[in-house]
Amino acid sequence: MSIRNQPKDAAVLGIDIGKTVFHVVGLDAVHAPIQKATFRRETLLQFFERASPVLVGMEACPARSGWRASCR
Repeated sequence: MSIRNQPKDAAVLGIDIGKTVFHVVGLDAVHAPIQKATFRRETLLQFFERASPVLVGMEACPARSGWRASCR
């Protein structure tokens, strides 16, 4: 994983889940974007393993129910 995709100290991480590409946006305490990153499936979990504990918001979509269960 490149340095630019190292997790920053965000107050909130938002994730847009897709079939092969995932977009993550990190927000600071006043909800200003501090990080935007794109990941493939195999590198997404590596990113979250390195991140500090943080609130994560993701889209709610019936087609993605398998991902919600695996990310808990």
